[in-house]
Formats: sequence, C-alpha cells, structure tokens
Amino acid sequence: MGSDYESKVYKEWEFLGGKEKRWLLSYMECNVETKKPEKRENVDYQVKKVKDLIIQGEWKWDEIKLQQLFTPTEVTKIKEIHIPVEPEESRNNKLINEFPWKKFWRVRNIPPRIQIFVWRMLQNGLPVARNIKKHIHGINDDCRLCDRKVECMEHLFLYCQVTQAVFFASPLSLRIGECPNQSVQDIILQWMEEGGDHSKLKMGICVFWEIWKARNEVVFNKKKFSVQKVIQEALYWYNMKMEVVPTDVQLTEDDLMGAEKDYWEPPEGEKIKIDFDGAAGSKGFACGVIARDKGAKVLGCQNKIIDYCTADETEAFSALLAVELGFSKGFRNIILEGDSLHVINALKHKHYTANWKIKNTISGTRDELKNFKSVEFRYIRKNANNVAHNLAALAVSNRSSNVWLSTPPLDIVHLIENEQFVVS
Repeated sequence: MGSDYESKVYKEWEFLGGKEKRWLLSYMECNVETKKPEKRENVDYQVKKVKDLIIQGEWKWDEIKLQQLFTPTEVTKIKEIHIPVEPEESRNNKLINEFPWKKFWRVRNIPPRIQIFVWRMLQNGLPVARNIKKHIHGINDDCRLCDRKVECMEHLFLYCQVTQAVFFASPLSLRIGECPNQSVQDIILQWMEEGGDHSKLKMGICVFWEIWKARNEVVFNKKKFSVQKVIQEALYWYNMKMEVVPTDVQLTEDDLMGAEKDYWEPPEGEKIKIDFDGAAGSKGFACGVIARDKGAKVLGCQNKIIDYCTADETEAFSALLAVELGFSKGFRNIILEGDSLHVINALKHKHYTANWKIKNTISGTRDELKNFKSVEFRYIRKNANNVAHNLAALAVSNRSSNVWLSTPPLDIVHLIENEQFVVS
C-alpha cells in the first residue's frame, strides 16, 4: 500500500440514515489508502458512496465490488469493519407507521402492564444485552438463557432454544423453528389477524411477558429458568379477567329444560350417566367424573390433576376423562353431562367452532366415542353438578389423582346421599 495514505473508509456510519458523507481518515482503525479509489479500466461499476459497497438488506460488504476497487490487503481490512444493521430510529419509525396500534389497544382483557410491555418490545426498547452494549462497550452480550447467541429481541423471545421449549410446552404448542426469519412483530401480527376473542394473542404475549420476567430473575437474582413456572405464570395472566363467550352457542330444548333444574337426575333405562366438571385453585387445575345408574348407584368415579391448563381446557379434559372412565368400565350406552355449554356443543355438533385451545382434546374425545353403542350429551346447571365438581376440587386440594372403581371417597359421600334422597 502507498506510504502517502492512511485510510480510505468511512469513520462514521450514519450514512445508513441518509446523510451525505465524505471519505474520512481513520488511521487508527485500519491501514488503507486515504485517497478516493479511481475507476479502473474495463470495470463497470457505480460507487459514489460507501453504502454502495454494502448489500442492502443483508448488511454485509459486497465482496465483488470491493475486489474491483481495492487491493486484496485493503479488502481484508475493510471486511473487518463492523456494519451496523438498519438504524433503530429508521426501523422504529417504520414500525410505528405500519403496526395496527389502534387495533392492538382495543383488544379486551389484556392487562395494561402487558400491553405497555409489548409496546416497548416492538419498539426494541427493552434492555436486552445487545441494546445495552450499544451504550456500554465491552459487556458480555451473550444470551443469558442459552449462552449460544447474541441476546437480541428476536433471539430472546423466538429463537433461543429455552424460549422455544416454553412455547412448545405452552397451550399454544408453537414450533418457532418451523418459521425461520420471523420477527416478534410478525408473530404478534399473525395472532392479531386471527381475530375472534384474540385468545391466542393474549396467550402469546403473556408468555413473552413471563419469559422476560424469568430472564431478569436469571440475570439479577441468579435464579434458574423454569419452563413449568413460566407457563404457569403466563396462564395466571391469561386467565385474569378472561371472558371467552362463543358466539355460536346454541341451546336446544333439552338444554333449556336441563338448565332450569338445580338438582341431579338419574338416567333412564339401562343408560349410564357420567357427570364431568373441572375445578381450579391456588394449587392448579383438576378434572372430576362420576358414573351412576338409574338407581343413583355409583359405578365408579375418578379425578385427575392437570399441570398446564385454562378454564376451557379443564372442562374439555374432564369430558375426555368421563369417556375414558366409561370405556374402562365397559359401559355401552352413556350420557355425558356437564355444565360447560361450550364443551357440550363442541362434542354434540360436528361443525361447531370450538375454541382453538380445546380442538385437539375435543377431537380425541370424539374418536373415543366410537367405542360406545349410544352416546347422549346433556347440559346442566352448576348446582346440579356438585358431585363432579367436588371430586375435581378434591384433586386440586390434595394435589393427587385417584380412581374409585365402586366406593366413592368419603369427602363426597354426603353429597351423593343427598342427591339419592332428592330423586327417591
């Protein structure tokens, strides 16, 4: 290289924001000639600014143009210069203009603190390691959860292997790895476009919220990251003030008649009635089912703890548990009875639009129904479903799952006897 020159690169990189720049000296950064490169013979190119040497969108040097303009040594030195991605200000302005913020703020039942968190996240305003390193040089910017990649917004919330485990284990069952190159904004927009009650949007951003909180616990309090705890806490926020009311629930005449009664009734003839219900408490969720004949005799009952669940899912799992109990006991003609009209309609009507969270469970339950000769579905009021509910509550309280093939647990015997007395 010529001894008369020191450097031939931009010292400043604000040209990405559109400012006019000159070739500036930067002797301390690299030993490259200072004069502007002259056009070589038989080379067809148009380079007026340094940004013309960068592949736009990929934010890396265009090696073909570099090799046309510079010597091999100069090319090596220039490639060592870090190219920042699109300026945050430019990207944020684009986001503000394009993201449907009015629609987002109108979504009901999302806690305000989580809405503000999402706003900051989409503005790239969270203090992830990469953002902090822009202001404090020399800090470790590795992901605090996996220690494999730089902790930026997309990596932390979408592509970190720990984060992906959370999303896959959550009610969303989301496989981020199947959607490469998506941003946080892309994912949130997809959830918003699904419309309806926006339950998937709410579940997703609650998971984002808890991932961020758990990450901070790892960084500042040296705690271990727990996938189970993140999902449980996300479900807590999801269920807060959540009122999912299906728009196409239809009450039949039998439903209306059953809903008017505050007491349980035995089945007719040789049919076996299996009541199901769910319960929730500070210790989690659980299902409870009980099978009785026309004489109100208990033929079997069962309860089961569920780790990750919502109110709708609990009811759906309870219906599945009722079917499994009936099959294990060898019943041929059954009546499934519960106080969730949403679940009853989803089981009764093939083309009924069920909530996305329970579709798989409902589908599995329908498959199991093929093992019976006849199946009826009945909707009853909560007061008439006391026994099944208390069985579920017993599982929540004891944090244990149990099966009683004939004699029911002592905790609910008095409820069964009361119902036997009423119908006798």
